Amino acid sequence: MEAKPKRQLTPEQLEKLKLAREKAFQVRIQNKELKEHERKQAKDAKHYEKNKDKIDKEKKREEAVNIILESKKKAEPVKEQPKAKPPSKPKPEPEPEPEEESEEEEEEEEKYEPPPRKVIAKKPLPPPKQIIRKKAPSRPPPQPTEEDLYSNANIEMLRKKLRQQTLQRLNSDLFNY
Repeated sequence: MEAKPKRQLTPEQLEKLKLAREKAFQVRIQNKELKEHERKQAKDAKHYEKNKDKIDKEKKREEAVNIILESKKKAEPVKEQPKAKPPSKPKPEPEPEPEEESEEEEEEEEKYEPPPRKVIAKKPLPPPKQIIRKKAPSRPPPQPTEEDLYSNANIEMLRKKLRQQTLQRLNSDLFNY
């Protein structure tokens, strides 16, 4: 068998191949950009869905604030008010020198007593009409089976059950010899 001669491309075909490769490269770049753009839009859409309620509330709040501000602007023109100075503290007046008081004034001061206060006695609360006592349960609550325990158990429940079983075994070993 004779080996087939290797195929040779003509310069025209090489030129066409080069152009086709460049065109394919450009198409790949465009496809990559489109995919990235689509991913970004999908991510933005998810983000928008999650925060849609918050965005709506913020828009409503901003609209309400704008309406209030506009109504205030229309109602009253802005007036510049001078800043109010804090009232200055009054200077203490010098105490007058004590004058000698007559004995009559001293007696009046000694005689004055404030009026007695009324003492209000509160009535004690009446006893309850009926005393309700809770009855102790006659029998202990039913113990859950192991299947029930393991089906909806957490680690603490299992730990308590294991401790209880261990104590029962120890007690039975100690007192049933």
